[in-house]
Amino acid sequence: MLAPPTCPGCGARESDGRFCDGCRAEVRRIEEPWCEVCGLPRPDGDPRDRCDRCRGGRSFRRARAYARFEGVFPDWVARLKYRAERRIAPALGELAHEAGRRALDLAAYDVVVPVPLHPERLLARGFNQSFLIAEGVAEAVGLPVLHALARVAARPAQVGLDDEARRDNVVGAFALDDADGRDLAGLTVLLVDDVLTTGATADACAEALLRGGAAAVDVLTVARTP
Repeated sequence: MLAPPTCPGCGARESDGRFCDGCRAEVRRIEEPWCEVCGLPRPDGDPRDRCDRCRGGRSFRRARAYARFEGVFPDWVARLKYRAERRIAPALGELAHEAGRRALDLAAYDVVVPVPLHPERLLARGFNQSFLIAEGVAEAVGLPVLHALARVAARPAQVGLDDEARRDNVVGAFALDDADGRDLAGLTVLLVDDVLTTGATADACAEALLRGGAAAVDVLTVARTP
C-alpha cells in the first residue's frame, strides 16, 4: 500500500501533499500596500503608487507573488532547484495560484508561459522548476502552458548581482521559441517564475513576448525578494 502524501515542507503526515498549516504559518505573505506594478511591499504610509524601479518603466504590466522570499522559502526553493525534490513544485504552484486569485484577474489570461532555462542548465538540472510551477497554475486555471520563450544565451546566475548587473546579465538572453513563440499574436500572457527579485528577468522575458505580438504580459511568482 502506498504511503499517504505528506507535507513537502516539514513532512507532516496530516497533509495531502500540500503545505500544512504549520508551514503556512511560517510564511510571511505579501499584502497591500505594494507597488502597483511589480508588487514590491511598501512601508505603510508611503504615498507613492510605484517603487523607484518601476517609475522608470517596465515591459511587464504587473507582477504579483504569494510571499516574501525569507524564512522557510529559500530552503523550499533550494530543495526544488538544487536537490530535485520535485514534490515541492505542485505545492508551490498552489501557492502561486492562490496569489493570482487574490491579486490578479486570472480569467483575463489566454496562456501561461514559464520562464525558460538555458538548454545546458536544463540538461544539468533535468527539469525547469518554473515550468513545474507554471503547470500547477495552468491546471488550476484551466489554461494551456505555452513554451513560447527560449533562453538563447548562457549567463551567470542572477544571485548576488546588483540591479544594473542583473539588467545587463539578461540583455539578449531570451527570444521567442521557434515553435510555440509564433502563436502569441494578441494574447494576454501570464508569465510564471519561482522568485522575483529586481524584475530584470521578467522584464527581458516580457520584452521578447511583446515583440512576438503578445497584447500584454503579467508576472506571477511564488515568492518576492522584499
